[in-house]
Amino acid sequence: MLSYFICQIIKADLVIQPIEEQMYSKWKKEFEVDNDIMISDLLELDS
Repeated sequence: MLSYFICQIIKADLVIQPIEEQMYSKWKKEFEVDNDIMISDLLELDS
């Protein structure tokens, strides 16, 4: 399921490459913050 989702993101990236740089970097920043939160949650579950 997750790999399918990642494939869709990669495909979307290739299609929407001429997107406004500002919007993309804003989305990427938010996504990275979400990722950090998810990763720290997972690490807490492990310990």
